[in-house]
Amino acid sequence: MTITFPYFRAIIMTMMMVFTVTAHADVVKGIAAYEAGDYQTALNEFHKSADEGDADAQYYIGVLYHFGYIVEQDDQEAVKWYRRAAEQGQPDAQHNLGQMYFKGRGVEQDDQEAAVWYHRAADQGDVLAQLNLGFMYSKGRGVLRDYKQAAAWFRRAAQQGNAIA
Repeated sequence: MTITFPYFRAIIMTMMMVFTVTAHADVVKGIAAYEAGDYQTALNEFHKSADEGDADAQYYIGVLYHFGYIVEQDDQEAVKWYRRAAEQGQPDAQHNLGQMYFKGRGVEQDDQEAAVWYHRAADQGDVLAQLNLGFMYSKGRGVLRDYKQAAAWFRRAAQQGNAIA
């Protein structure tokens, strides 16, 4: 029996959908375990998907290392996982990676690199990144001081309900 291209494509698409649903189920289980404080189960579930490239799972593993939940607190390991997720466009990971650069945790302190990651997250609507960019523009940290830009970022964060902005 010869498999023609349309059938082969359908088989591949079906296999990809099954994998995606399975990987997503692992992340959902991991998030539920994380929220319940069962960090060991969360880590196990996240690793199933993170190793396959799931950005949300990678972000959560970064959080576990960042705060030392079930694993020894390790800023360099947190940065590694945040970067994997951030490079795929995960906004929470982008914000957290910006924070790590801003504070010099797990990486050399670098305001310009922090601003790059804050911008990526802020452009996707991350309110804390927007707030942080407002501060960076108002102080000229990592970016040229620009009060109009600062006001614009503060306004965007305020429109999302951030009281500090």
